Amino acid sequence: MRYLFALLAMTVLTIGCDSDTNNINCYPQSGQYGNQLTVTGNGKASAEPDLASVTFGVELSAEDPAEAVSEAAARVDSALAASSGIDVDEDDIHTSSYSMWIEPVYDPVTYEETDELAYHVSHRLTAKVRDMDRVGEFLAAVVEAGANTVSGVSFSVEDRTELLSRARRNAVDNAESKARELAGELGLTLGPATNVSEYTSYYPTDYGYGGYYDAMGEPAVSPGAFSVGVDVTVTFEIEE
Repeated sequence: MRYLFALLAMTVLTIGCDSDTNNINCYPQSGQYGNQLTVTGNGKASAEPDLASVTFGVELSAEDPAEAVSEAAARVDSALAASSGIDVDEDDIHTSSYSMWIEPVYDPVTYEETDELAYHVSHRLTAKVRDMDRVGEFLAAVVEAGANTVSGVSFSVEDRTELLSRARRNAVDNAESKARELAGELGLTLGPATNVSEYTSYYPTDYGYGGYYDAMGEPAVSPGAFSVGVDVTVTFEIEE
């Protein structure tokens, strides 16, 4: 009977915990590596964005494929010329997609397929705008110059090194705080950390601006905040 009680006591000491921001769930853990306590710490850090990613382009159709390609190219060239006036470097703009497809033309009265074909061209570009005060101006300029579709705008931080470090420190502090609280509640003595793993997530600010445009006033754009989240799972040794 004494032997059984001692065995149960040792099993209770081996505890693992799954955790998110609001919950801590504990479960028995194998004693292969000794008595351990495992917790997950959550950390987050935010900063004002310094980079906007804008996807825009041209979508059109024509009865002649050469005409469709030529008009799309002319509109894109005009939009690129307009972007240089917003101090957007040409190296910060690249083609993100280009496609062409054929679609049968239907009679608007009978809705029956005709012998005609429509040639569709889609050319989308993604630009990095580094002046947050000129994002709305950039959108208005490229649309006025010939772009007729804007897929979206997202804001981020280009160099995330310091932001990640802050989030990681917050996550480690959170994990250690949880471990000490659990150990204290259970009457355990917390030892050194023996294992750690990390998961990182990003929370950019997105704006829709999806659709087709013929003309567009300068939209009011607010970058908000860009956040980085880090979760660290830490295993601590339980001292006997």
